[in-house]
Amino acid sequence: MQSKKRYYFHGDVVDGSTQVYCAQHDDMVDVAHFYDMEIHPPSRLSDYDRYLRSRKAWNRRNSPLRQHYSRPTTARNIFA
Repeated sequence: MQSKKRYYFHGDVVDGSTQVYCAQHDDMVDVAHFYDMEIHPPSRLSDYDRYLRSRKAWNRRNSPLRQHYSRPTTARNIFA
């Protein structure tokens, strides 16, 4: 059986790294990325709201995300 891929919320610290997941760019970035307005300009959703949206999708009962992904309950997030 194949193990599930790790699911990251916006702002999750990457396991074993100092990088953080940015959902807006779908990439692993340094924390400074979130404070550079040229790289990460404000959008209609704040970083905290984007984190909450990821969390809400993950927590939905019978979320299809859970069929293909896993997320540790101890995951660290800079916006939580």
